[in-house]
Amino acid sequence: MAGIILHVFLLSTCTGRQRLLTMSESTYTEIPDTSDSTYWESNSKTGNVRSTTFIPRDKELHLRLKKKAWAVIQAGLTKRNRKGSSS
Repeated sequence: MAGIILHVFLLSTCTGRQRLLTMSESTYTEIPDTSDSTYWESNSKTGNVRSTTFIPRDKELHLRLKKKAWAVIQAGLTKRNRKGSSS
């Protein structure tokens, strides 16, 4: 069974109190750039060709953001060009 990494952030409220946030409670509204090491975990491999794979730390959050992005993309297309459209 794979281990689960729980990332916790400290949020300062306007009253000066602080509380802990998990990544899924954080303020991500879209998939961030790969330079965001809080969101992404990098996996580098060396050899003849060097490659780096970026893996989201919170897969459930990533899936929700992907679905949201896909809906925005589909809404911007004409009905005829939408994926899954039966025209």
